[in-house]
Amino acid sequence: LLALYRLLALEYESGDQYPEYSSFRADPLGTLAFYEALGSLEKTTTRRNLQGLDRADIPPASSLLFAGAEIEPDDVSTLERLEAHVAAGGQLIILFQPYEGKTWYLREDSEEASEEEASAKTSDEEAEVEDEDAEPVADDEDEDDGMDEEELLSPQQDISERWGFKYKFREPGFGDSLVEYVTRSDDAPIELPEKLPWHSGLYFDELNEDWRIVYARDDAPVAIERDWGSGRIVIAADNYLVTNEALLSDREPEYLTWLVGDSRTVIFDETHLGVARTTGVMTLVRHYNLLPVLFVCILLALMFIWKSAATLVPRRASAYDEEDSVDAFSTTVGMANLARRAISPFDAPEACWKLYQQPSARGRPPDVRAHNAVQGILAEFRESPRRKKDPVQVYNRIFSVLNERKRHS
Repeated sequence: LLALYRLLALEYESGDQYPEYSSFRADPLGTLAFYEALGSLEKTTTRRNLQGLDRADIPPASSLLFAGAEIEPDDVSTLERLEAHVAAGGQLIILFQPYEGKTWYLREDSEEASEEEASAKTSDEEAEVEDEDAEPVADDEDEDDGMDEEELLSPQQDISERWGFKYKFREPGFGDSLVEYVTRSDDAPIELPEKLPWHSGLYFDELNEDWRIVYARDDAPVAIERDWGSGRIVIAADNYLVTNEALLSDREPEYLTWLVGDSRTVIFDETHLGVARTTGVMTLVRHYNLLPVLFVCILLALMFIWKSAATLVPRRASAYDEEDSVDAFSTTVGMANLARRAISPFDAPEACWKLYQQPSARGRPPDVRAHNAVQGILAEFRESPRRKKDPVQVYNRIFSVLNERKRHS
């Protein structure tokens, strides 16, 4: 059990079972080093959010970090909660995971879709020209808005549509170095590094006037920020610089300091990666410090099983069992047991000879010669030392004398 516990502990310490870019992972794809580095600062504390954002406890003026985010719509209620947090003085940092291969398919699909839309539009215009003189036909059926019941109950929206920018993708120009660099813009703080290593083909386009470009790659924005109420929102197209690998080989402390800002509390969100705390029995036991009570219950259960399996003292037979055991023996066995208790083994030959001489124990009394022979054997047995007395041998000698008399008669 101890060995199994140790193996499980090592597995959880490495964090391999957690998704990529999780603050629980200690391998190159995790963000545990950044989490612990911030927590080691004197005036900064770090936390992990393992509950849904609609019911999570987010302190005011804290930085909420989403590392390894994916491009997908979110619930409008969640976005409203994040916006309220930022407007009250908090900070929101969204770092998208590196898009290298699969996004090119998205780009190609989008181009194909654009071509299909263009061709469809051309064909529609030609059809309109041909049917210019035709009378319009009324459509009695209502148009389907394409929204199912789930979308109506929980509407979703992408942050790009809500906050005023668009996603764009391009093939990276890594070349032989397997990495490309982005350049600091003129509007960015001067203390930031002039160049940063970048591993993603994602960039932003058609920015709202409220956005400020911090880093760009060939005039394509890859890191942007904007003010929102009393707080700010930061979005970067790559989260490589917060991973454990980057903190080992490509450490950029000025960039990381700019990301978290002046917040004293940095919250690493894990729910967008699929890591969440479920309220089960063991969660309640740990929350209310009931582990000692659980151990006592387990100990009592083991003691009950032990008591039921084997008693500490020998079991006593009941009166019913004793009555049954007496009935199981015959009268002869009972008399033999009684004689064994009342007569010593050295007195047994004398007692047997006396019983044999009684009229009820034999048919005809032995003759004088046999009688004298038996008396001589008994006298010799009485006079012999105790350690040499053998009652069984004496009995067999007397039995031979009496049987010899019967054979001669």
